[in-house]
Amino acid sequence: MEFIKKFSGDSFIIGAISIAPLLLLRAGILGGKRFMTGANKEQVLEEGFTEEDLKQMVGWNDNIENPVVEGYIREGNIITSISYNFIKWAMAFGRAVGIDVYPSSFGVDA
Repeated sequence: MEFIKKFSGDSFIIGAISIAPLLLLRAGILGGKRFMTGANKEQVLEEGFTEEDLKQMVGWNDNIENPVVEGYIREGNIITSISYNFIKWAMAFGRAVGIDVYPSSFGVDA
């Protein structure tokens, strides 16, 4: 956790996908920010997180039932997503760090 905490603050763009956002949550980096993760709240509660910790979480089933249109969530310098949106997440992360991203390279429309 100490290594992850070194990236807190606004000077870094942080990308986390699948269950990796839970590491950011555990490290205290998400701090009330909305985030997406590839797990459901019931599962995450079993890992010792609280309802308050998960208040801003969009889990797997949440996203299936009510999809986040962009395919990712960006809160300031943090971009989170779930596995099946990895292309949208990767393009958003690339743009955030200043890389020219060409959707056709990923086989998708802009």
